[in-house]
Amino acid sequence: MLLMPELVDELTSADLDRVKNDLLDRLRSVVPNQEHVLSHWDQLDEIARAKLATQIDDIDFDLLQVEQSRP
Repeated sequence: MLLMPELVDELTSADLDRVKNDLLDRLRSVVPNQEHVLSHWDQLDEIARAKLATQIDDIDFDLLQVEQSRP
């Protein structure tokens, strides 16, 4: 998990930008063409960014890859 919900109030903008880049890398590697999920990132406040990042981080990307590889 990238973020711990109880630490959301302690995150800085730089932390959240790093998280955004990490999430984009993960999305690109598992689910191509899904960058739009973070397209409004810069319009969100820090709390909303942290919540969105936590929701995306909760996705089981390994399971998603397995499901996509099935015929």
